[in-house]
Amino acid sequence: MKPTLLFLLTLLLAVGSFPVHAAGTITVNTLTDSIADDGQCSLREAVIAANTDTAVGGCAAGSGADTIVFDASLPSPATFTLTLSGANEDAAASGDLDLSGTLVIQGAAASQIIIDGNGADRVFDIRPGATVTISGVTVQHGNPGSGMGGGGLIISGGVPRAKLTLLNSIVTANTAHIGGGIYNAGNGATAVIQDTLILSNTAQTSGGGIATSGDLTLLNSTLAQNQARTGGGIEHFGFSMKLTNATLSGNRASDNGGGLYNRGDALILNVTFSGNAASGLGTGGNIFQDTASLSIKNSIVAASDSDGNCFINEGFLISQGNNLDSGNTCGFNAGGDRINTDPLLGRLQNNGGTTPTHALLDGSPAIDAGNNNGCPSTDQRGLPRPVDGNSDGAAVCDIGAYEAQAVLPTATPSQPSPTETFTPVPPPSTATLPSPSTPTPVPPAPTPPPTTPCLTSGALLALLALLFRRFPLRVV
Repeated sequence: MKPTLLFLLTLLLAVGSFPVHAAGTITVNTLTDSIADDGQCSLREAVIAANTDTAVGGCAAGSGADTIVFDASLPSPATFTLTLSGANEDAAASGDLDLSGTLVIQGAAASQIIIDGNGADRVFDIRPGATVTISGVTVQHGNPGSGMGGGGLIISGGVPRAKLTLLNSIVTANTAHIGGGIYNAGNGATAVIQDTLILSNTAQTSGGGIATSGDLTLLNSTLAQNQARTGGGIEHFGFSMKLTNATLSGNRASDNGGGLYNRGDALILNVTFSGNAASGLGTGGNIFQDTASLSIKNSIVAASDSDGNCFINEGFLISQGNNLDSGNTCGFNAGGDRINTDPLLGRLQNNGGTTPTHALLDGSPAIDAGNNNGCPSTDQRGLPRPVDGNSDGAAVCDIGAYEAQAVLPTATPSQPSPTETFTPVPPPSTATLPSPSTPTPVPPAPTPPPTTPCLTSGALLALLALLFRRFPLRVV
């Protein structure tokens, strides 16, 4: 075979390896909630275009795994209010935005892109089989109606599985029967929530901030001022739950479990519970352990002593060591545990990072009192762990979500009451962050799936014809 023929065959194989379709980017350029052939691309039209891989209104057709972005010409902040009413349909034609397939919704920042349910329906429904990433948005004022779950977002379990990854966002002022902010609903539902503030949501029954009966991972996030009958912050009654570098503060239950009501296997690592409240003595102001097994390590449970920080009804609350209880109701008796100890926490506020935290004040017994084995490599703010916070020459993980750095706050400790109002502050620019010894790591925003050239069969034939005219084949 001559070199020319070999070259053509190699080129043909390379060209043939290009995919026929590539992922698409759909740009929203209007605040109006509409489905109309008006040359503009609304958020609702963008969702339908991504779901159906067809052009809708002024939106380009989706193509497989799509990314929805927001045009820079939109107002700042931009509020998208859902006004097309109508519930109980799953095609995003009215009411909530039903998401299917593989999709990224990529906002610029939670303070800049606001998606408002208008009190008429929830905001997002992640349907069975969907794999969705939402970042840099605020989800607010969702209400799916009487007896329904998931005020802001619902991950609808089933077959095939549904998965939501929620990053760098705010979920606030939503209402539902169960799961005021988020409902991770059943077998086949998976939620991964990172660097997100879940604030002031309400459930009539359980899970003011989050109700989960699926698989939940919560990382570097804060739940504050949420309320429900049980599980003011979180109610877990599902398959698995892991909380890491999280803060639950000022949540309230009118019955049991102000911070957490637990009925499923769960693991808590470097979490701060502070000032959550329930309905009285023995109701678990911070944690109500009902059934199954809850393992806890390197964590603070504090400032709900009038209700008891913990109440163990059934099941097991297992200390894996190095926990701090401001009272003595959690049964902490493993190595490194501290009871009847004030952790000396600052108020819930912006201490750097993307979510508010309780700082460890100077002299806090939680500083360098954790266990380095299994300690996360950063704290809730993204600052490094472990650090030598007490200047004794040894870098040891702190207890709780916050890792004290070189310079410690010295303000008088002040615990928030369960009714204290917290107003979220947009994440500051790097110029206003504290100056740690190591620069603050910022989790990367999700990027659109890479696109590759798309070569049609007609273009392929034309290219081959051109090549054969230029390099005629001779067989010897």
